[in-house]
Amino acid sequence: MLFRRLATLALRLGRWTVQEDCVPPAPKSILTAAPHTSFVDGFWMLVAMRHYGVKIRFLMNAKHLRGPFGLLKYVGAVPVTPGKGGTTADLVKEAGTEEEFAIVISPPGTRSKQERWRSGFYHLAIETGLPIYFSYLDYGQRRVGIGTEPLIPSGDIVADMDVVREFYGGMLGRAPEQTSTIVLREELELGSAPDQA
Repeated sequence: MLFRRLATLALRLGRWTVQEDCVPPAPKSILTAAPHTSFVDGFWMLVAMRHYGVKIRFLMNAKHLRGPFGLLKYVGAVPVTPGKGGTTADLVKEAGTEEEFAIVISPPGTRSKQERWRSGFYHLAIETGLPIYFSYLDYGQRRVGIGTEPLIPSGDIVADMDVVREFYGGMLGRAPEQTSTIVLREELELGSAPDQA
């Protein structure tokens, strides 16, 4: 309770407006975190999840978990080595054995502008049957929260991603010019890249 109150105070001091009508994620769920354009996004997302009372895990580049930053593992950091592969398969296994499995994934995968999102979050949802909740930090309106309606992936990747694009459309990251395009590689291969101009 104390940490939750401290988180609420931190959000207030950070001048964030907190969405209070959100639906708490299911004990087993996937949360996307976007837009992601700054290193401080991770801090604010952790604070927001603590405010909501959601115990999460989150993916983080293993190189950022060295030295004292290794302590982040105790608040949910899951080390990932880019390019190594196997991350989705490992998470599918964990999701099947853990009683609680709420993991936050930032699909852009990095703070710099990318031409597409990484699709691991979507495939993880398909393979586990877990719902996807949309968490966000909208610096444009200085608003933080979790969407009220989770996405249950249908397997129609374009239609499902249209829902994602509609939700995050218009939201601004801390560095707007670094915002990644909300499209997956699989959509590009299908020739179904959306117009996000």
